[in-house]
Amino acid sequence: MIKTNHFLSSILPLLLCLFSINIIAQNLESCGLNDDPILNNSEADFLNTYLKGRRDGQDFHGIKVAFITGGSGNKNISKTEYFRELKTRNEQSAQETDFAFSLTEAEKLWSGGYDAVVAFKVLIPIEVRKRSKVVKSLGGDISPTKPLNTDSLLAAMRYDKFPDGVYLNFEQFRTKTPAFTADMGITQISPDNSSPSKRNIYTLKFKGDAYSDKFIFEEMYSFVKGDSIFMNSHPPNRAIMFSLCLAKGRFLTYRSGKYSLEHQMLMTTAGVAAGLIGEVIVMLTTADMAKYDFPLHTLSMRTGELYPLDKDFLLERLAGDSALLEGYTKEPKPKADETLLKYINLINDRLNK
Repeated sequence: MIKTNHFLSSILPLLLCLFSINIIAQNLESCGLNDDPILNNSEADFLNTYLKGRRDGQDFHGIKVAFITGGSGNKNISKTEYFRELKTRNEQSAQETDFAFSLTEAEKLWSGGYDAVVAFKVLIPIEVRKRSKVVKSLGGDISPTKPLNTDSLLAAMRYDKFPDGVYLNFEQFRTKTPAFTADMGITQISPDNSSPSKRNIYTLKFKGDAYSDKFIFEEMYSFVKGDSIFMNSHPPNRAIMFSLCLAKGRFLTYRSGKYSLEHQMLMTTAGVAAGLIGEVIVMLTTADMAKYDFPLHTLSMRTGELYPLDKDFLLERLAGDSALLEGYTKEPKPKADETLLKYINLINDRLNK
């Protein structure tokens, strides 16, 4: 009896393994029978098991999936081609070159409605800078490298929520694909004593000093944490100063570190006298930072252009809306920050309807 129990305990894992292999093989036979990008239950069950730990947490049931291959993921293949290759490999788990990743809401629009991408025999990881090329190749009507050209899709983008993380350029920001996530310390600069134009300005610091201050100033485009979006305001003294977004939508509004024309003239004059404009800029801005202004600017999520948010900007954008234009022209303080923010939010609301 003891020998029998020992025999059963030793062979049971093998039997379970063979049973699992048989079930997977049976599921695979029901996969790839057509090229419908929306997976059937057998295909979803198989990929959930086959790509376990290599699928970005994606559940494949009821979603639209694209398939890519090639050393750098530069070739699209059909669903039938993908499963035909898997059947010839006769493997029960994914290799290092097989993986999947989910698309962001923006990328789903760019791609024509795909929810995820399955990579097959892709040797090079699909990093952030390559994702836009992969998404573009899926056949959507709109490319992430070109401006959106339909109001319906622009409204669907809803530029009011971004994944947490560090963004290194506008392209990553627009497509909501952060370069990486990070834990950063956020400190408001002189919240009590600063002038209104310097409020909502923050300094950021990587916890553990993972990246240098130079990296933060020169390379970081923005940082998102929860509902807060911090944009690099690029002050003239090369200090780390990020501005909290005050309005979100098609036009993101925040305070930019651009200095006024009179301060440019001051620095140029002093620079000529000293012979080294660069060094004088640092000295002036460090000693006289209070002179520098952080006026409201607005970022177009269509083009990536940054505009001063002023009366002229609003009048141009409100030209097609007689009701809003009339309301703005009757404002007692049309150039006040609170008025400018009120109407850029109204414009965003109109565009997102």
